[in-house]
Parts: sequence; structure tokens; C-alpha cells
Amino acid sequence: MPAEVEFDSNPRLAQGNASSAVRYRLRPQYSYTYHVDDANEWSAVLGANLERSNNTQVSANRQDPSVELKWQQETPTSSWGLNANYSKASTRTTEFDQTGTVTADRTQTNRSVGANFGKYLTERWMASGAINQQWVDYDTDALVSYRNASVNGGVSYDLAASEKLSVFFSGGHYSPSANNFVLARSSSSLGLMFGYIGALSDKFDWSVQAGKIKITGLDAGYYFQGKMQVNYKGDYASGGASFNRSAVAGGQTGGLTVSNSLRLQTRIEVAERTAIDFFYTLTKNAGYNGGRTNSMGANYVFQISPFWRLNFNVQRKTADQRAGYAGANVVGIGLNYTHPDF
Repeated sequence: MPAEVEFDSNPRLAQGNASSAVRYRLRPQYSYTYHVDDANEWSAVLGANLERSNNTQVSANRQDPSVELKWQQETPTSSWGLNANYSKASTRTTEFDQTGTVTADRTQTNRSVGANFGKYLTERWMASGAINQQWVDYDTDALVSYRNASVNGGVSYDLAASEKLSVFFSGGHYSPSANNFVLARSSSSLGLMFGYIGALSDKFDWSVQAGKIKITGLDAGYYFQGKMQVNYKGDYASGGASFNRSAVAGGQTGGLTVSNSLRLQTRIEVAERTAIDFFYTLTKNAGYNGGRTNSMGANYVFQISPFWRLNFNVQRKTADQRAGYAGANVVGIGLNYTHPDF
């Protein structure tokens, strides 16, 4: 259960007259897994984000719950799964991370249900797919609530134990559930991607996917889509780099739009119980409300005991939107208690 104190110099990422806030946060979480038999299991994760602010004009007090339920069946030749999620979160965080846009601190309610499967057709050929229905609602007319349905499926071929080729199609449909944004309209997507997964060495692995996607609606057109990821795991350091270009939806996008995201991260084990994490993220939205957000920082972690962990973090956030450029500095310290029975 993390307990944190965090200072944010500009929570609203305002271009001028920035106002700071100190946030006090508790994030309890409980997870439980029930193994029905060797192939079937049920799992549940219950959590909450309890937050108090010394400046509610720019950073609201929060009591955000989250619930995740899953069923998974795994056999040597197939897998089947069902999932359901419910969560509330600050729009200041969700829109910044998902679509690279800046909003006031209001609440997003996210509900979703989905199913997935994978089955080996032969010793090397596998078919897999997933379907998901999402309901996203906001407690402000400044953002558009919407429904988003998505489906994907395809086949993959195992070249070797650590190499795989794949081809997948994807489809999606976005429909706004309110008309408070005059440009919001129904939007659909249809895409095709080819992929490869492989290992460069016993410490490096990588994957790449590339294809085209067609989007209808406000940002109608044909776009390149793809994803590339490289991971490294050594004795005292690990890290990764990923780039993703895909169709996303958000409260200010007015429909499906193309978003580009880059993430770099690394962890260095400086001592037996001490590690330092570094990260950098960039999100650029190519749509009507296109903008660019950056986030970079470091996190110092000290393992006090098997159950207790101390962390100290610093972060720099910037946003380059249609309204202008703004930045913020975030500094936090936290104490985290984790027990294997929870």
C-alpha cells in the first residue's frame, strides 16, 4: 500500500499564473487468485486512489476506486479469457497519458468488458484474437463521453523458440454519447499489420509491427500504424525502448485519431537493495486537437525490508498545445508496504 507526498509546481500545466499544489496520497490494493484446476483460474484486483490536496482549485481531492476481474484457461494448445474492469481516475492524468492533451482536474469513469483466445492450429501455426467494449464517461461538459468497441485477430507462425512472424487485422468503432463538442462524430477504423518477434542475444529481444489503418470521421484518411520495442536485461541493469503509432480515442479527440508515443526506461541496480529508475515519454496526437506532451524523470528505490520500500522521485512534464507551451516540476517521496498474502 503506497503512501506518498507529492509537490506539483503546475498541476493545470497553465501557460501563465501557475499555481502549485501538494498532494497526500494512499493507494491500497488487494489481489486474489483462485486456481480452479491446473488449467483454469479466476483473479480479482481491488484498489483505490485516496488523495487530498492543499489547493483544490488546481488539484481536486479524490476517492477513485478500481476493480479488475479475470478468468483465464490455459492448456498446452490453447488459451481463453474473459475480463471486466471498472475504474475512476483524474482526467489530468488519463488524457495526458493516452492522447497527449491537457485538461482540468475532473473525473473519468472507465468501464470495459472483453474476451480473448489463442489456439495452435498446428505445431507452429497459432490463431488468436480479442474483442473489447469500452464505456468512458466524464463529469464535465468540457470533455465528450464516448463508447469504443474494438476487435482484432490473426495468425502467427513460430520460426523458432524465440522467433515468430504474424499478420493481424483490427477494427474499431467510436461513438460519442454527448453533443457538447460540436466536432465530435462517430468514427471507425480498419487496419492490417505484419509483425516479427525475435531475440538478438540472451540479453536483448525485440519486436516490430507495421501496416496501414483507415480511419473515418473527423480525422478521416489512411495512416501508417506500427509498433517497435527493444528490451535489455542484464545482471545489474535492465531497460527498454518502444515506439507506438495507433488509433486512439479521448475526451477531446472528437473521434478516433492517430497518436504517436515513445517511451524509454532503464533500471540500474546500484546496490543489493537500492535501484534507480529513469524514464522518458513523448506523446504526440496527430488529430484536430493535436498536441505534444513530454514527461521525464527518475525514481530512487530503497528496499528497507522484504515488505517495506522507500522511494523518492522527480519528474518534469511539458505540454505543447494549440493554446501554448507549459511545464511543471513534480517531486515526491513515498513509503510502500507489500505483503505476499495481499
